[in-house]
Amino acid sequence: MPDIPIPHDTAQVFRAAGRNCRNLGLLFDRFTGYGPDWSQEGGQKHDEARRLVDECNRWAGDPAYKGFYDGIRARWEKVMQRAGATPFIASPEWRLVVGLGRDSAFETGLTLHRVYGCPYIPGSALKGMTQAWAEAKDKPDAERREMFGEQECAGGAVFFDALPSTPPRLKLDVMNPHYPDYYRPGERKYPSDWQSPVPVFFITVEKGTRFLFGVGRRDGDESKAGTARDWLQRALREMGVGGKTTSGYGYWNF
Repeated sequence: MPDIPIPHDTAQVFRAAGRNCRNLGLLFDRFTGYGPDWSQEGGQKHDEARRLVDECNRWAGDPAYKGFYDGIRARWEKVMQRAGATPFIASPEWRLVVGLGRDSAFETGLTLHRVYGCPYIPGSALKGMTQAWAEAKDKPDAERREMFGEQECAGGAVFFDALPSTPPRLKLDVMNPHYPDYYRPGERKYPSDWQSPVPVFFITVEKGTRFLFGVGRRDGDESKAGTARDWLQRALREMGVGGKTTSGYGYWNF
């Protein structure tokens, strides 16, 4: 097994446990394998990412793992009920990647829940996307200020984190920059035809994974909460959330 960047005694415990950890966030951020010189070069990043995707997808068939997500959904629904929020379920019409620019051992990132370890969409990202959509649609300034707030005051709408309702299916994807020397820090060169493309692999959430969304109101106004939900749904369908939306990622079906 490749080395992992944790203390030696911790690594021994981890290996002895037979990799029974089923927290994708821990595996992605803490238990990624490195080579003997603490580097990941060539195909090693691809191999580690492929192993992680395959391992996570195997969990989806385990009844105990499904039960874990039943618990997530039950807790989430109680939060929605107590907050008086308006919930709904949606799934990506193709693939989803949130946090692609985040630092990681794979060179590309993925936003994962700090407790559950699952891919999720922060409520702040959903709020920002919906606000951008409202501005693009020229919604009245007064409505936008009331819903999203401004520097002096908070908005009336509350956007909750979106969590998967069932074990998510992952997919390994690739982008192929044709001018790697232009993007490489410290030695940036002009784009040129003689540079060799270097594939960059990244992990996405596969289409069809069902997510739980919720929008509430600070004042409990159900009519305004319905408007916020409508804006959020239209933004998800028309603008998309996460990275690479111009390439078709991050758009949703209801």
